[in-house]
Amino acid sequence: MKLDIETVKQQARPWLPTTGWRKYGYAKEAPSVWKGEYDGRATDIDVVDARDLDLASFRERYENTFQPVVLTGLSDDWEARQTWEPSALANSHLGSCDFDVGDEDVVKMDLSSYLAYASATDDDAPLYIFDAHYGERHPEMLQHYSVPELFTEDYLKYLSSSPMLRPDYRWFLVGCERSGFWIHRDPFYTSAWNALISGTKRWVLFPPETSEALLHDGCDSSHGSDGEAGCEELPQEAVQKERAASHWFAKVYPRVVQRREELGMVEFIQQPGDVVYVPHQWWHIVMNTSLTKA
Repeated sequence: MKLDIETVKQQARPWLPTTGWRKYGYAKEAPSVWKGEYDGRATDIDVVDARDLDLASFRERYENTFQPVVLTGLSDDWEARQTWEPSALANSHLGSCDFDVGDEDVVKMDLSSYLAYASATDDDAPLYIFDAHYGERHPEMLQHYSVPELFTEDYLKYLSSSPMLRPDYRWFLVGCERSGFWIHRDPFYTSAWNALISGTKRWVLFPPETSEALLHDGCDSSHGSDGEAGCEELPQEAVQKERAASHWFAKVYPRVVQRREELGMVEFIQQPGDVVYVPHQWWHIVMNTSLTKA
């Protein structure tokens, strides 16, 4: 039976009417609106060949100093670099398997249907496969990659003797252009790493001390900017409900980018094969600028 995409969308965001999915016409915007000025190799952040970086050096230069970094060379020999390509996924048994596209592990979509949707959608903030339980449902996928030595230390595994009680800690991600979540910090003071198999992602990061209010609307009363033009309240669905990356880049980014140096803002495009390390409590937002797997 063919999957009804509109039904899935209604289940994922029941408060959003059918017309609301394309309300702002983001799909008609020029590519530069979503890719920004950083269409090539990162310039705002260290890019390091991890094959020349041992664990002690990584900890000294990045982990202990709470500095983000882009690492290359970590995924070159992963099977996922071939098996997670769109055509390979669609033609494998995983193509007919369901993955989470909602926030609460209740809305699912088979992978082949998602890939078809992703290739044609003009939604402002498209659905996004963000599945925290792929390892339990499809354990063979865990054989397609290996956790880099730099990230093997995992204190969360000691929180409980039952794997069912530990917080989510790994995700399978498939997203099309404009998909992504609102700016946030990862929970439980955890640091994170994101390995991009294919496609490109746009990242913006801010140091932990950055004002949360500023990052959510681009206005900061401590700097007297509330009364400035362009600091009107953001649409409710952009902040309180949809919390989508495309809304942030369209409506908040133009406000904060003017204070890039003052805020210590870091921005770059993640390339296929790149692994991004995000230290705990760093604010970050990630938007897919093409069809991605991570």
